[in-house]
Amino acid sequence: MIAATAAVVVAAVGVTDPRPALTELQLAGRFDETLAAVDRTLAEDPEGASELGFDYLRGHLLESQGRIGEANDAFARALDASTALRPYSLFRLAGNWLAQGHPEVAAGLFARVLSKGAPDRLADSATDLLIRTIDAGGDCRLLRQLDSWALAASRKRRIELARADCALRQGDRPQAVARLHALLSENHEDEPARGAAERLAGLEGAEPATPETALLIGRVFHQNRLFGPSIIYLRRGLNGPSTAARNDADDLYALARSYFWQQDYLLAAGTFGRLAAGSRKPEVKARAIYQQARSYELSGNWDAAVRSYRLAYLAEPGGRWSGAALVSALRLEWRGGGETSALELYGVLGQRREWRQLLARAAIFMASSDIVRGRPDRASLWLDHAARATVEITEVDYWRGRLEELEGRPRDAIESYLATLTARRFHPFAQAARLRLESDALAPAATALGRQLLRVPDASSQFHAWLLLGDDDPAGVQAREALRSRLARNRSARGYLEIAQRPATDWPLWGSSLREPEERLLALGVWREGSAAVARHFPVADASLGFTGSSLLSHGEDHRESLRVAEILGQRALAEVPAGLLPRSFLRQLYPLPWADWIQGHARQRNVEPHLLAALIREESRFDPYAVSSSSARGLTQFVLPTARRLAPQLGLGTLRADQLHDPEISIALGAVYLAELAGRYGNNAPQVIAAYNAGERQSELWRSYCYSREPEEYLSKVGFPETRQYLERVLTSRAEYRELYPEL
Repeated sequence: MIAATAAVVVAAVGVTDPRPALTELQLAGRFDETLAAVDRTLAEDPEGASELGFDYLRGHLLESQGRIGEANDAFARALDASTALRPYSLFRLAGNWLAQGHPEVAAGLFARVLSKGAPDRLADSATDLLIRTIDAGGDCRLLRQLDSWALAASRKRRIELARADCALRQGDRPQAVARLHALLSENHEDEPARGAAERLAGLEGAEPATPETALLIGRVFHQNRLFGPSIIYLRRGLNGPSTAARNDADDLYALARSYFWQQDYLLAAGTFGRLAAGSRKPEVKARAIYQQARSYELSGNWDAAVRSYRLAYLAEPGGRWSGAALVSALRLEWRGGGETSALELYGVLGQRREWRQLLARAAIFMASSDIVRGRPDRASLWLDHAARATVEITEVDYWRGRLEELEGRPRDAIESYLATLTARRFHPFAQAARLRLESDALAPAATALGRQLLRVPDASSQFHAWLLLGDDDPAGVQAREALRSRLARNRSARGYLEIAQRPATDWPLWGSSLREPEERLLALGVWREGSAAVARHFPVADASLGFTGSSLLSHGEDHRESLRVAEILGQRALAEVPAGLLPRSFLRQLYPLPWADWIQGHARQRNVEPHLLAALIREESRFDPYAVSSSSARGLTQFVLPTARRLAPQLGLGTLRADQLHDPEISIALGAVYLAELAGRYGNNAPQVIAAYNAGERQSELWRSYCYSREPEEYLSKVGFPETRQYLERVLTSRAEYRELYPEL
């Protein structure tokens, strides 16, 4: 027999399986009804329901209601009832014992999870929590009982760090030091290495670091952007006898970069110069001189910077740093009034095909400079160069429209701005183009062109008419609906126009054997633990199934993977349908808003725009609270530990630990505080605020010094780092999308 609430579904799907009905109830948020149905099914068919994992589901539902004792009883029954779900049941039991203040019990259960060969995702969480429970009072002997060779390398290293901590607590300093040294020697770039370096530095009073150890510690601190300590240890190691472990040039470079990031630009320049003078390798020499030039530039000594950039080019004319050095020298020459010298450098850039993108950036730099100063005579040629050289035509179209306005050609300007809007309507240059089209100078002609296009019966003309007229104009609405009707005749486009989530009764999941534990959990509606099976049963090749899978991943709080799936679907959809015609539910999957209350609350508290904070989180971490970057930035808003600790007092927090940056509320609060600080410094100039968040305040200010105006568009074109420019475009685009989709925020 099965639960009564599942009977209707059974008839629909033709199988005696109660799970489709239960997943529908959970998706609808009707958890009390789900629990009642589970209880009835267990009472009516205890053997069959237990085999399907209903004891585990019952524990899951009870735990979500705070009924921990009953949940533990259910998970304990699930241990015997379902072998496949045993590691998950152990894990949930352990987590509840830890939450109830019994780390010694939890530690034993987490160790059992690891000993049972749990799936990777579960084993990672169990490893972290085992270490946490050991720190909180669990038995260190559990670590010795683990067969470390059966662990994945990353988990083994975390366990080794915990073993070192246990040795320290037990007074066995030699064993602890040996384990910490081994961790550093094996790998100095991961999280256990950071922990080992901090512990060895803390032990230094009793056991001064050798030069070799000092260099290891210094490298780790540099990798984790702990630049003050890295300087101390790198200097100590470099001043000792040379080690054969690594070329001193790498450590000298790390020392110079540490000075650089500490904004001690003169010491950085001198150290880079020392590295360049001591190296016979052209690439090492060129890189060091290039970074020396950057140090001079940020210190305000532009003459020395230009000389060094030119020397960096000469050190290896066809090398990795030569093109960037030429562009950097060109910017400073141009902005400093040396236009003749800048144009000479521009000619050199045009000599190599591999520098086409750099040539385009230089061309846009000069063209935008002339346009904002009202000088149209030279800009057209440079924009032509940029259009031939660059793949990002949106920016070129915008500046061409500005040039055409300057030259008194409003119809041409409207065409250029329309091209910008057609490419990506929420791109920052498209948003700027929209404002130009709505200006008194262009609005009448733009409206007239829109009405003219409305009479042309093809999809492209209807789309352009809608872009020009907008939804506030009845004629614009008419154009939009005509476009929708025309696209709906195409089967592929219609699939995206009408994209919707599949009801649970229609999932192909039920036709599978569901032997893997993640598949069983997914079928029970336990989305978090079952998320690893989504890709198998909800392929993006079927748009509605892919959309459903993305939604299930969101329910399981796997926001990074959910967003990845949604973006794959979005790319396919936008090849068929303009974004403004896609269903709002689908667009919200592309621009999700988890932790909405915290985002809104902390943003409002700090007088920061919530849409900007949401956009920043989307682009920084993809809403993954456990994200860690290559530079050891952590959490939703991707803070490195020194910056987080500087800001923490404003939130009433003490000295933050690295793991606290993975707490969503702490991370969101830090992001709001820092955005408020930057907004106060830069007068709410969003592009400069975002650039400072990504590349640092001094660098953001340097790019502002390249500008002749306060226009955001000039600033966007003057940002020198490709990665920061792309980051700016993504964040500003996302902010516009969030404003459109969440006006209530």
